[in-house]
Amino acid sequence: MANRSIREARKLDYRPGPVPVDTSSGQQGYTVANLKTGMSVRESENAIRKAFGAAPHYDPELRLMTLHLNGCPDDYSWNRPDSNPVSGWKCLKVWFSDQRVPELERLELVQVIDGTDMNVAESSLDTHFGQPDDRQVEINDNRWQRSGKMVRMSWGEHTDDDSGHRELEANLTRLDGRIVTVIELNEAGLAADWAAKNELMTGLVL
Repeated sequence: MANRSIREARKLDYRPGPVPVDTSSGQQGYTVANLKTGMSVRESENAIRKAFGAAPHYDPELRLMTLHLNGCPDDYSWNRPDSNPVSGWKCLKVWFSDQRVPELERLELVQVIDGTDMNVAESSLDTHFGQPDDRQVEINDNRWQRSGKMVRMSWGEHTDDDSGHRELEANLTRLDGRIVTVIELNEAGLAADWAAKNELMTGLVL
Protein backbone atom coordinates (compact mmCIF):
# COMPACT_ATOMS: atom_id res chain seq x y z
CA MET A 1 0.00 0.00 0.00
CA ALA A 2 2.86 2.38 0.83
CA ASN A 3 4.61 1.66 -2.48
CA ARG A 4 1.38 2.29 -4.37
CA SER A 5 0.91 5.60 -2.58
CA ILE A 6 4.44 6.66 -3.49
CA ARG A 7 3.88 5.78 -7.14
CA GLU A 8 0.66 7.79 -7.23
CA ALA A 9 2.33 10.77 -5.57
CA ARG A 10 5.09 10.77 -8.18
CA LYS A 11 2.49 11.24 -10.88
CA LEU A 12 1.40 14.54 -9.40
CA ASP A 13 2.81 17.80 -10.74
CA TYR A 14 4.33 18.71 -7.41
CA ARG A 15 6.69 21.65 -6.98
CA PRO A 16 8.68 21.45 -3.73
CA GLY A 17 9.26 24.46 -1.52
CA PRO A 18 12.64 26.15 -1.05
CA VAL A 19 15.56 23.92 -0.17
CA PRO A 20 18.23 25.29 2.18
CA VAL A 21 21.42 26.25 0.38
CA ASP A 22 24.61 25.74 2.40
CA THR A 23 27.44 28.22 2.01
CA SER A 24 31.08 27.23 2.34
CA SER A 25 31.05 28.61 5.87
CA GLY A 26 28.30 26.22 6.88
CA GLN A 27 25.58 28.88 7.03
CA GLN A 28 22.45 29.06 4.95
CA GLY A 29 21.88 32.04 2.71
CA TYR A 30 19.97 33.67 -0.09
CA THR A 31 21.27 32.99 -3.59
CA VAL A 32 21.48 35.69 -6.28
CA ALA A 33 22.71 34.72 -9.76
CA ASN A 34 24.26 31.53 -8.31
CA LEU A 35 26.11 33.64 -5.71
CA LYS A 36 25.76 33.42 -1.94
CA THR A 37 27.66 34.83 0.99
CA GLY A 38 30.63 32.82 2.20
CA MET A 39 31.74 31.78 -1.29
CA SER A 40 35.42 32.00 -2.20
CA VAL A 41 36.72 34.13 -5.06
CA ARG A 42 37.06 31.07 -7.30
CA GLU A 43 33.60 29.78 -6.44
CA SER A 44 32.13 33.20 -7.15
CA GLU A 45 33.89 33.48 -10.49
CA ASN A 46 32.58 30.07 -11.56
CA ALA A 47 29.06 30.98 -10.42
CA ILE A 48 29.13 34.23 -12.40
CA ARG A 49 30.33 32.42 -15.53
CA LYS A 50 27.43 30.01 -15.17
CA ALA A 51 24.79 32.71 -14.59
CA PHE A 52 25.95 35.29 -17.16
CA GLY A 53 28.13 33.34 -19.58
CA ALA A 54 30.95 35.84 -19.08
CA ALA A 55 34.06 36.10 -16.93
CA PRO A 56 34.19 38.81 -14.22
CA HIS A 57 37.19 40.95 -13.28
CA TYR A 58 38.66 40.63 -9.79
CA ASP A 59 40.84 43.25 -8.09
CA PRO A 60 42.66 41.57 -5.18
CA GLU A 61 43.71 44.90 -3.65
CA LEU A 62 40.16 46.19 -3.49
CA ARG A 63 38.74 42.70 -2.92
CA LEU A 64 36.13 43.62 -5.53
CA MET A 65 34.79 41.49 -8.38
CA THR A 66 32.92 43.24 -11.20
CA LEU A 67 31.05 42.36 -14.36
CA HIS A 68 29.67 44.92 -16.85
CA LEU A 69 27.51 43.57 -19.68
CA ASN A 70 25.81 45.10 -22.72
CA GLY A 71 27.59 48.43 -22.43
CA CYS A 72 27.12 49.03 -18.71
CA PRO A 73 29.87 51.53 -17.73
CA ASP A 74 32.37 50.77 -14.99
CA ASP A 75 31.35 53.81 -12.96
CA TYR A 76 27.58 53.34 -13.25
CA SER A 77 25.63 54.11 -10.07
CA TRP A 78 21.94 53.26 -10.11
CA ASN A 79 21.02 55.84 -7.44
CA ARG A 80 22.81 58.80 -9.05
CA PRO A 81 20.29 61.42 -10.26
CA ASP A 82 22.07 61.99 -13.60
CA SER A 83 22.32 58.28 -14.41
CA ASN A 84 20.67 57.29 -17.67
CA PRO A 85 20.52 53.48 -17.81
CA VAL A 86 20.19 51.70 -21.14
CA SER A 87 18.07 48.61 -21.73
CA GLY A 88 20.06 45.40 -21.42
CA TRP A 89 22.62 46.66 -18.93
CA LYS A 90 23.74 44.19 -16.28
CA CYS A 91 26.13 45.62 -13.71
CA LEU A 92 27.48 43.36 -10.95
CA LYS A 93 29.71 44.29 -8.01
CA VAL A 94 30.81 41.69 -5.45
CA TRP A 95 32.75 42.59 -2.31
CA PHE A 96 34.91 40.10 -0.39
CA SER A 97 36.12 40.01 3.20
CA ASP A 98 39.56 41.15 4.31
CA GLN A 99 41.04 37.84 5.43
CA ARG A 100 43.57 35.25 4.31
CA VAL A 101 40.96 33.44 2.22
CA PRO A 102 38.51 36.16 1.10
CA GLU A 103 34.82 35.26 1.25
CA LEU A 104 31.86 36.93 -0.40
CA GLU A 105 30.37 39.51 1.97
CA ARG A 106 27.89 41.41 -0.18
CA LEU A 107 26.90 42.12 -3.76
CA GLU A 108 24.91 44.55 -5.87
CA LEU A 109 23.30 43.50 -9.16
CA VAL A 110 21.73 46.17 -11.38
CA GLN A 111 19.64 45.09 -14.37
CA VAL A 112 17.84 47.30 -16.89
CA ILE A 113 14.96 45.51 -18.61
CA ASP A 114 12.89 46.80 -21.53
CA GLY A 115 9.41 45.60 -22.43
CA THR A 116 8.64 44.23 -18.96
CA ASP A 117 5.68 45.30 -16.86
CA MET A 118 6.50 46.40 -13.32
CA ASN A 119 3.98 43.95 -11.86
CA VAL A 120 5.55 41.07 -13.80
CA ALA A 121 9.02 41.95 -12.52
CA GLU A 122 7.72 42.22 -8.96
CA SER A 123 5.94 38.85 -9.25
CA SER A 124 9.16 37.26 -10.51
CA LEU A 125 10.97 38.40 -7.37
CA ASP A 126 8.13 37.07 -5.21
CA THR A 127 8.28 33.70 -6.96
CA HIS A 128 12.05 33.41 -6.77
CA PHE A 129 12.73 34.65 -3.23
CA GLY A 130 9.34 34.12 -1.59
CA GLN A 131 7.08 36.75 -0.07
CA PRO A 132 9.20 39.66 1.24
CA ASP A 133 9.25 40.57 4.89
CA ASP A 134 8.72 44.19 3.91
CA ARG A 135 7.32 45.85 0.78
CA GLN A 136 7.05 49.59 0.13
CA VAL A 137 5.48 51.19 -2.95
CA GLU A 138 6.00 54.81 -3.96
CA ILE A 139 4.02 56.49 -6.76
CA ASN A 140 5.30 59.69 -8.35
CA ASP A 141 2.52 61.54 -10.20
CA ASN A 142 4.76 64.43 -11.24
CA ARG A 143 4.71 64.36 -15.05
CA TRP A 144 8.09 66.11 -15.15
CA GLN A 145 9.75 63.16 -13.43
CA ARG A 146 10.85 60.20 -15.53
CA SER A 147 10.01 57.56 -12.93
CA GLY A 148 6.41 56.88 -11.95
CA LYS A 149 6.58 53.95 -9.55
CA MET A 150 9.18 52.49 -7.20
CA VAL A 151 8.89 49.24 -5.26
CA ARG A 152 11.23 48.35 -2.40
CA MET A 153 11.26 44.75 -1.16
CA SER A 154 13.37 43.14 1.56
CA TRP A 155 13.88 39.69 3.03
CA GLY A 156 15.61 38.39 6.15
CA GLU A 157 16.92 40.00 9.29
CA HIS A 158 18.68 43.35 9.51
CA THR A 159 22.46 43.22 9.31
CA ASP A 160 24.58 43.95 12.38
CA ASP A 161 25.75 47.35 11.16
CA ASP A 162 23.90 50.64 11.55
CA SER A 163 22.83 50.90 7.92
CA GLY A 164 19.52 49.16 8.53
CA HIS A 165 20.00 46.95 5.47
CA ARG A 166 18.24 43.62 5.26
CA GLU A 167 20.01 40.47 4.17
CA LEU A 168 18.37 40.72 0.76
CA GLU A 169 16.87 43.84 -0.82
CA ALA A 170 15.38 44.63 -4.21
CA ASN A 171 14.44 48.01 -5.67
CA LEU A 172 12.37 48.28 -8.85
CA THR A 173 11.97 51.60 -10.64
CA ARG A 174 10.08 52.39 -13.83
CA LEU A 175 12.21 54.74 -15.92
CA ASP A 176 11.29 55.85 -19.46
CA GLY A 177 9.55 52.59 -20.29
CA ARG A 178 12.28 50.49 -18.75
CA ILE A 179 12.47 48.69 -15.40
CA VAL A 180 15.64 49.24 -13.38
CA THR A 181 16.04 46.39 -10.89
CA VAL A 182 18.65 46.53 -8.14
CA ILE A 183 19.25 43.46 -5.97
CA GLU A 184 21.51 43.71 -2.94
CA LEU A 185 22.73 40.72 -0.94
CA ASN A 186 24.23 41.70 2.39
CA GLU A 187 24.80 38.59 4.48
CA ALA A 188 23.72 35.00 4.93
CA GLY A 189 20.18 34.34 6.13
CA LEU A 190 17.43 31.80 5.61
CA ALA A 191 17.43 29.90 2.33
CA ALA A 192 15.23 31.29 -0.43
CA ASP A 193 16.44 29.66 -3.67
CA TRP A 194 12.97 29.12 -5.12
CA ALA A 195 13.54 29.06 -8.87
CA ALA A 196 15.08 26.24 -10.88
CA LYS A 197 16.34 28.67 -13.52
CA ASN A 198 18.31 31.89 -13.23
CA GLU A 199 16.91 33.52 -16.36
CA LEU A 200 13.17 34.23 -16.06
CA MET A 201 10.63 35.45 -18.60
CA THR A 202 11.22 39.01 -17.44
CA GLY A 203 14.87 38.89 -18.52
CA LEU A 204 16.02 39.23 -14.92
CA VAL A 205 18.90 37.14 -13.65
CA LEU A 206 17.92 35.88 -10.20
